[in-house]
Amino acid sequence: MAQHTFFRGAKQVSVVALATLTLALAAGCASTPTDAIPSETGAWWGAATATPTPTATSTPTATPSPTASAPSAGTGSQPADPQTPAEPGATTPADPSAEPNADPSSEPTTAPTSTPTPKASNTADPGLPDATAVAKEAVRARALSRSGLISELEFRGYTTEQAEKAADACGADWNAEATEAAQGYVDSTAFSQQMLITQVTYDGFTTEQATYGVAHVEADWNAEAVEAAKQFSGGSPVPRADVVTYLGEQKFTADQAEHGADSLDYSGVEEEEEPAE
Repeated sequence: MAQHTFFRGAKQVSVVALATLTLALAAGCASTPTDAIPSETGAWWGAATATPTPTATSTPTATPSPTASAPSAGTGSQPADPQTPAEPGATTPADPSAEPNADPSSEPTTAPTSTPTPKASNTADPGLPDATAVAKEAVRARALSRSGLISELEFRGYTTEQAEKAADACGADWNAEATEAAQGYVDSTAFSQQMLITQVTYDGFTTEQATYGVAHVEADWNAEAVEAAKQFSGGSPVPRADVVTYLGEQKFTADQAEHGADSLDYSGVEEEEEPAE
């Protein structure tokens, strides 16, 4: 009797479990997976109720979520939005009216405008006086070599060609100009004959012109040596040997250097040197 009652109860429980499982499957198909009837952990059929969870076929419904995000990451949606390119450079090509203004043909027009300027530097001012007359006036004012006169005319605005023609047409005697230049140096400071030739060549005269000019100056080279010795000592006691050395460096001859050194008073130098001995 007890065994019969047990089978009868088990049969009833099986019927209840089958009905519950049927309801669970029906609810899973009609609603989302989250609405499924939770299984009781204490029921003995709990293991069977766990099977509906893999039947959550509603997972394909999650596929629309990646499709919704795909357009945001896709490149096709970017050009469709006209405001997405925030860079100002991207809006300029879209404006057709801006392209005609950027015509590159307008840029080279500025380059040819600078070409006339070098031509103007090679052309003298038409308002300048005659170059030959100016050259004659410059030669009368002071002693000039040919190259010095050309530089003077160029400084006044004449071209090199005009200055050269004027220097050749002014009728200057370059030997006489060299003599005048040499005389001016001798009158201003002490020079030896050799150093005076060197100085005149610095002014642009040729070596022949400078030699001619120095040979025709009014100068006493011994007197020049005396003056050079006085300039070297400066009124202070100087050893005689130092004076002779200095005059030799200034290209005076040996006799001229001795003559210049003898013109100084060395008494003070001897008195200062005696205690040192």
